[in-house]
Amino acid sequence: RDMQKFISAYNASGGNPAQINLSNVREQIDPLYRDRIDLYLINASGVIEYTTKKDEYMMDFGVWPDFLEKIKRMMTSDEFVPDEIVQGFIKGSPLRKFVYQPTPDHHYIAQISLNVQNTSVKERNSLSYGSLTSYVINQSPDLISLHVISSMGNLVIGKRDYLSGRLDPESRNISGNVFKTKTREVIPDPNNQTITTYIFVPNTLDETPSATYMNLVGKFVFSTQDLNRQQINNLLLHFLLVILGSLFAILFAALLTNRLTSPLNQLVREIDLIAEGNLDQHISPTRHPELGRIADATRVMVDQISRIIKDLKASESRFRALFNTATDAILILEGDLILDANPAADTLFSEQEESLAGRYISGICPQAWTFIKDTGCIDSGSSPFHDSPSILPSLSICEEDIRIEDEGKKERIFNIRVIPLDPGDYSLYQVQIRDVTRRVEMEVAIKDLNTHLEQQVKERTSILEATIADLDSFTYTVSHDLRSPLRAIDGNAYILELKGRDMIPAELLKHITKIHENIKRMDYLIDDLLKFSRMSRKPLEKTEINMNDLVREVTDELIISVSGHQTVLSINDLPPAYGDLSLVRQVLINLTSNALKFGKTQTTNEICISSFSEDGRVWYLIQDTGLGFDMEFAERIFEVFLQLHPAGTYEGTGVGLAIVKRIIFRHRGAIRVKSKQGEGSTFMFTLDQGKTGIYLAD
Repeated sequence: RDMQKFISAYNASGGNPAQINLSNVREQIDPLYRDRIDLYLINASGVIEYTTKKDEYMMDFGVWPDFLEKIKRMMTSDEFVPDEIVQGFIKGSPLRKFVYQPTPDHHYIAQISLNVQNTSVKERNSLSYGSLTSYVINQSPDLISLHVISSMGNLVIGKRDYLSGRLDPESRNISGNVFKTKTREVIPDPNNQTITTYIFVPNTLDETPSATYMNLVGKFVFSTQDLNRQQINNLLLHFLLVILGSLFAILFAALLTNRLTSPLNQLVREIDLIAEGNLDQHISPTRHPELGRIADATRVMVDQISRIIKDLKASESRFRALFNTATDAILILEGDLILDANPAADTLFSEQEESLAGRYISGICPQAWTFIKDTGCIDSGSSPFHDSPSILPSLSICEEDIRIEDEGKKERIFNIRVIPLDPGDYSLYQVQIRDVTRRVEMEVAIKDLNTHLEQQVKERTSILEATIADLDSFTYTVSHDLRSPLRAIDGNAYILELKGRDMIPAELLKHITKIHENIKRMDYLIDDLLKFSRMSRKPLEKTEINMNDLVREVTDELIISVSGHQTVLSINDLPPAYGDLSLVRQVLINLTSNALKFGKTQTTNEICISSFSEDGRVWYLIQDTGLGFDMEFAERIFEVFLQLHPAGTYEGTGVGLAIVKRIIFRHRGAIRVKSKQGEGSTFMFTLDQGKTGIYLAD
């Protein structure tokens, strides 16, 4: 809870420690031990940048590399870390309990220290290692020097500042090994006629982690000129007796405080059992509030670890089920060595029903191993099973089809995928192998079939184009040749009407008039048929079209035809189009003339020409409030010569919308229509959309 208060204050500062009053934060901590608490913020370089303990301000932990490495590891995590109870590095300093928590932004480590006041501290701090050292040196004239070294690699005897109390690197490494092995190490130096001996001195009640920093190492440098082995052993024994005497004094003092420290020892033992894997270990309750909070946090941590282990086991079970049931051969390799193989891999590569695990991929499928090395999918130099040079590692997935010959000399094709499994170890990877022989054969067959089909399409397209050209030529010829007999009929009817006006009955004159009207209508049909034919033959000459100017030009020409009828025309601002100017003009003429023509039956015909964008395409709209039609006929109105009203009711031949459709399709555009009987129609078209079609409105 106290650490959470500390972290909350950091968050409230916006990650700026200069804005935090650490003294005020300390005042929020439990008053039972508030006076024994100090707060620290350690930066990423291992320097105490902010603290309530002024004499430790700007302390640099970089002089203790092991501890600095521990700080860096904590900086990258999000965990609350309860540390050991240790003796301070300054002589006379009390035992201190430390806890750590990285800040949410991982810029600092928040540290809280608690001074542990008890009799054993006073007893330990009262020891004078200097006097002991002087006594031992005076007892042996052959002892050149004696150093007492702490577990942090510092000299207990000597200067007490944090820099000059450091050992040379060689002595520090050797003393570190002695601390780990808890044995002695003897290093003779014949050139200088000396023997250097490092002795581990246990200086604690037990071997619990909370006390390991209190152990010592003695470094003795003896002259070997007049010194024999027995003298060295006697001197070492003498030194051990002196140290053990001091230890007994500490043990006696510790016994007096055992009742105070026993709950802590009990908690440490239970946590050690949990650390060994016994997650069912019970955490005993305690009356000490500080230990109670640690116990509560430990219970929560154990519960979380138990859930994580359960989830990992379930995940492993799912993976194993997929691994074992996969139809592809799957190999897990370290370099050339097969660590694991699924049943599909065993079936594919092993004639006997035995696992491939423990064998080498280079011996089972040399082509696959060659591909793995040559493509740089893995760091092949890390493999102990071949002598090829190291290839730069890559985390990308490599995939390739390789061809091999089986024992029957039949070629088979395998698809191989190489997937690195560990970013830190490029020799560990997964290989998936699939027999794609049948698939490749089918792909080749399909490719050959497509080539054959493409050739057929080209041939039939050529035939179709020739047929269309012949049809257009025929249409043009027929339309042109129909005009001569029509003119002859019209001329003879005119002569008959002119010369026989006084002799021909009125009823017959009406039939002659009908002849003129039908010939005129037929002439219109021929004109539209010729226009329709030209739409297919005329090459497109695409340019950018100013739709505002084109629409106004067309409407100005057409609006004259409806003089005397009230028509309200509105034209919105239109974006430019890209197409054949003359053909797009014909589209606007046909759609606008229809809007004007079928609006004459209404009292007022409102026509609006506008646009909108949809999926990156521009659509142009011609809306009217005219006659309208039933959407049942929406697709048929674009057929040639189709009219929904009786012939003669409205002028026109039924070719106009067919022309519109053909022009738009030639521009790779589309046209939509929506209409309602008696309420009007809306035609929408777009150009260069990349596909053609007639769309009905929803």
